[in-house]
Amino acid sequence: MGRTRPTAGWLRPDMPVIEDKRAQAARIAGATELRDIQIFRISAELIKQPEHGQSLRYEISTDLAATRIDDEMVLAVEETTNLAMWQAPESSDGAGADSGEDESTTGGRTEIASIAVVMGTLYSVAGDDFDYGEDELQAFAETTAQFAMYPFLRQQVHDLTSRLGLPALVLPMLKISLEPEEVTRVHDQRDEGTPPTTNARS
Repeated sequence: MGRTRPTAGWLRPDMPVIEDKRAQAARIAGATELRDIQIFRISAELIKQPEHGQSLRYEISTDLAATRIDDEMVLAVEETTNLAMWQAPESSDGAGADSGEDESTTGGRTEIASIAVVMGTLYSVAGDDFDYGEDELQAFAETTAQFAMYPFLRQQVHDLTSRLGLPALVLPMLKISLEPEEVTRVHDQRDEGTPPTTNARS
């Protein structure tokens, strides 16, 4: 199973943006205490048996949303993760194998399995005033909360791929990824000597 990962010693161009997000989340992180982690929904489907001798690959996408419950001084973060596993055999000339033998083959690759996990964390918030902005809430969801849930996601993915009869997938260490335009904007701001800003993503 393959996934592109940075080589050792490689300086990530999005690291300044990630540090800015952590700084945005710091005020909430310092005032919250984790109360609970729950899994709301799990689904897994084996679309097609993989071909022997061909590598299994995967891609994963995650959506995070933070909700504040003012009356109870509680912060809830929900994470929806979708993982697709696929094979893309190479032809003898190095090009992708020719298309669509059946409905499981799309865009030159054969879909093997899909997994969806929806989970959430619940945090109690210290103090009497919940005066955090939406950008702070989203930054907290994308950093502190995501890292809290990731070990549970890794365990679910490992268990579900095994139950589907596939090689058990162990997700790598979590590395926060950002949109290219966010990285470009921060580097431009740093070159101009202005304080970097980031946009919260829903």
